[in-house]
Amino acid sequence: TFSVYLKAGEYTWAAIGNENSTYRGWFDLANGVVGSQNGGVTSASISDAGGGWYRCSLVIIGWPVNGIQMFATPSDATLNTVGVGSGGFYSYGVQLEQGLVATEYIATTSTSVSVGSVNDMPRLDWSGGCPALLLEPSRTNLITYSEYFGASYWTKSGSTIVENATTSPDGSLNASKLVEDTSSGSHLLRSNAITISSGVNY
Repeated sequence: TFSVYLKAGEYTWAAIGNENSTYRGWFDLANGVVGSQNGGVTSASISDAGGGWYRCSLVIIGWPVNGIQMFATPSDATLNTVGVGSGGFYSYGVQLEQGLVATEYIATTSTSVSVGSVNDMPRLDWSGGCPALLLEPSRTNLITYSEYFGASYWTKSGSTIVENATTSPDGSLNASKLVEDTSSGSHLLRSNAITISSGVNY
């Protein structure tokens, strides 16, 4: 997830994405709405941060490692402008992180921080009042896309997925909603991509 706080200046549209233009989303900084998206953008969102500022974010599964660009643009789905030497917009708090939602902005410092759900942290046992390490055998989740149900890994039958529909147990706005269509029959989500080996305990 790439996120940044943006505020309209002389230009009221901004486009953000990767360097070679294969993934990009447009944001209307005058009205606070998401515009066009291209390439492999999984989702785009904009939220009012007050004072004319908006938090704009793009989620891309498999973000390419070839840089990030932000464009000041005159309208949706455009990039080029006729430069007058004074046009632009305001930006603050650029952040790139692993995960399907933009977490609270983390200022760049030399101190380690964590917000939201964190992988690879030891589990703690709080039953005795003071926390102690909870030692368990190692485990691996075999569900490859356990948080992104919009992936082709999951087959939707008689239904669609609405991403970021409500707050999940980890406190982030990243839970999906399964929505049935108008057909008669089963409305379901399934995956046939899970490999189970005979004789192995799961």
